[in-house]
Amino acid sequence: MDLKSGTDQDVKSRIGEARRAFIMLGNIWLSSEISTTRVDELIKCDRRMRIREIALKLEIPKSTFHETVHDTLGYRKVCARWVPKMLKEDHKLQRVERFCCDPNKTMEMRQTLHSNGCSATVGNILPHTAHSLDLAPSGFHLLGPLKRHLGGMAFKTEGDLVGELKNWFAHLDLGFFRVGIYSLLSRWKKYIDLNDDYVKK
Repeated sequence: MDLKSGTDQDVKSRIGEARRAFIMLGNIWLSSEISTTRVDELIKCDRRMRIREIALKLEIPKSTFHETVHDTLGYRKVCARWVPKMLKEDHKLQRVERFCCDPNKTMEMRQTLHSNGCSATVGNILPHTAHSLDLAPSGFHLLGPLKRHLGGMAFKTEGDLVGELKNWFAHLDLGFFRVGIYSLLSRWKKYIDLNDDYVKK
């Protein structure tokens, strides 16, 4: 052996170190692949799962989770759900199938709504299609306070959630609903003034 490379023992120890480092890197790569797959599976099972819950289940740091979810898998949080950053073709197709309704069913629904006696007893009913993509007019007034009320709560079963909703509605006074009905006038006026263009607030 020449002086530059060292003794045979030095060369063998360097080869051993390189082999151990290679195996360690392979294990790190394999574990990151497994955790990426597991994170993707968990998100697809429950899109409302929180960062803390997933990180605890997989026993990975939050920073690794953020990197995996945002950079590797390409998800982002929208309305408390993990969604892909870009919609794929099958996602777009699902949206179309979900929101495009059968015209015959829509007509049947309208006839049912007007034949059940409501239109005869109440008087004028605000027009709102049975399968509209927009929120029902009542949704603008109800959803904000309901979201604030339920914020931070976690429910183990659907029954617990339904019970809390019934309790919330039972404790609302008539004034709350009266304000909601009167606020429709200003919303409709704003909508008409903008020539049916989309209104954010």
